[in-house]
Amino acid sequence: MVLELSLEGDSIVLKTRDLWSELRERGRKLKVSVDEAEKELDRDEEEWVKRLKP
Repeated sequence: MVLELSLEGDSIVLKTRDLWSELRERGRKLKVSVDEAEKELDRDEEEWVKRLKP
């Protein structure tokens, strides 16, 4: 949880934000499947390893 502080006129406003809930909500809107994302990460890792070898 994050505590957000803001000023509204002469008042101080405190609000809580649940960042994990916000991230989960954003994740639901993604158009990429987890399997596709994992395959892409694997391909990128293989390319990185190839560049490291002399």
